[in-house]
Amino acid sequence: MTALDRYVRLEAVGQWRVPGASETKEVLVSFGEASLVLSDFEEAPLTHWALAGLRTLERTGTRVRYAPPGTLDEVLEIEDAEMNEAIAVVRGMVTAPAPRRRRISIWPVALLPLTLAIAVSLLVLTGHLRDRAAALMPPERAALIGGRLLEGMEPCTHPLGTRALRRVSTRVAGPMAVYVVRRGASVARLPGDILIVPEPVVAESASPEVLAGWLAEGAARPSDETVLAQHIQDLPHLGVMRFLLTGELAEGAEDKMRLRLEAPAPPPDVAAVSARLQEAGIAPGPFRQALGEPLPAQSGAAPLLDDQAWIALKSICLN
Repeated sequence: MTALDRYVRLEAVGQWRVPGASETKEVLVSFGEASLVLSDFEEAPLTHWALAGLRTLERTGTRVRYAPPGTLDEVLEIEDAEMNEAIAVVRGMVTAPAPRRRRISIWPVALLPLTLAIAVSLLVLTGHLRDRAAALMPPERAALIGGRLLEGMEPCTHPLGTRALRRVSTRVAGPMAVYVVRRGASVARLPGDILIVPEPVVAESASPEVLAGWLAEGAARPSDETVLAQHIQDLPHLGVMRFLLTGELAEGAEDKMRLRLEAPAPPPDVAAVSARLQEAGIAPGPFRQALGEPLPAQSGAAPLLDDQAWIALKSICLN
């Protein structure tokens, strides 16, 4: 049982101060898959912080103040001792290196036939295991790899832009942690339930609804389409087995995955994105028009963001 399994139903009340706000808001704090989820008291998610990059700002008695990855302007304060202990345990597992396996000395000559038989069996099974290798990784380890990749993509952290981004992302990406980054070519999914959006995608979106379409497209991708899963598909047999046995990536693997994120993505499934937008109560017309589909003008729908919030989101990397 992992630490997340142990604390999956644990909840606590926290005081959340969003960037630019002078007062705090009372929220419900719980664990998601490799993330800390902040919700209102009707259990609607407000935001989510990747556990891999969660930082402790101050500890006074049972009161602890935290900040999400990439910024110190947003703060969460929790007085619940059990929740603070749980956060420390889970974050410790996320950031701890994988334990080294002890070597067992055996008589190689006597066990050579058995060793060969196992090797052949593993090679046969590797093709099947390759497709499931990323899914078999513990959430804590996936969050650690995702957090490292995120930092290398240079996330943007302008407070007002971050706040506006979350207003859009919670509509279409649910509990996923969404970041605008300076590097990358297209929206991509990282291990640890992290979605990254390159700054040019935001800059070239004509409206919040267009950006929501790109976020919906990225969030709809299955977990086996993360950059880690794609990297595993390119590994040799022995590389796959090493990853399955140790959970460790070879030296330079993270750099290779970041290069993969620089490559253009395939065209989106417009029908699937449109359906996801409609489920979220967002008109799909602007997104489809941005892709060049001739559609009649639509009116009457309330804008996803007001002009001030949209300008802040477009300027999220100007810090």
